[in-house]
Amino acid sequence: MNPRLRRARPSFVLMGLCAILGAIVYLEIAHGPFNRSSVSLTPPGGDIALAEPSRAAESLPPLENFSEIVDRPLFIPSRRPIQADDGAVAGSGVTRNQFILVGVVIAAEERMAVMQRRAARDILRVVEGQQIDGWTVESITPEGVRLRHDDLIEEITLRETTGPAVREGNEPESEDE
Repeated sequence: MNPRLRRARPSFVLMGLCAILGAIVYLEIAHGPFNRSSVSLTPPGGDIALAEPSRAAESLPPLENFSEIVDRPLFIPSRRPIQADDGAVAGSGVTRNQFILVGVVIAAEERMAVMQRRAARDILRVVEGQQIDGWTVESITPEGVRLRHDDLIEEITLRETTGPAVREGNEPESEDE
């Protein structure tokens, strides 16, 4: 046999297999189970019978029997009922816990805090002595802001969300320990 023909033989075999597989795929698509024209949505008799509703739904107890599960949330370790607290202080016209402290800027003679309203998500720049939503900005420190309304005091701390973990001795953690 010619050596050239012997080297070309596997190529001819592979091309023949590809042609056969292509023909099978074509026949499956054109005439197989995926052909939409061959699928009938109505039964042979022509009448469509509706399935009976499941009897399991009728045998379940009423939802009121499961109120204890809702009252004692699974993912709270104490499983104590959650106390609804919208933060409103009775008779004062102010709401507690309505601000998030985003940042604090302390320059030579000026202190400013950047806060965000929880509900509206708008950004506020406040200085000491300023009034916002019934609260007076009493003081601004590097750690947080102190708000006052009459006898009520609310302290909002700046939470650090980035940076390396620090041990008690203020030494950064190292990986070789």
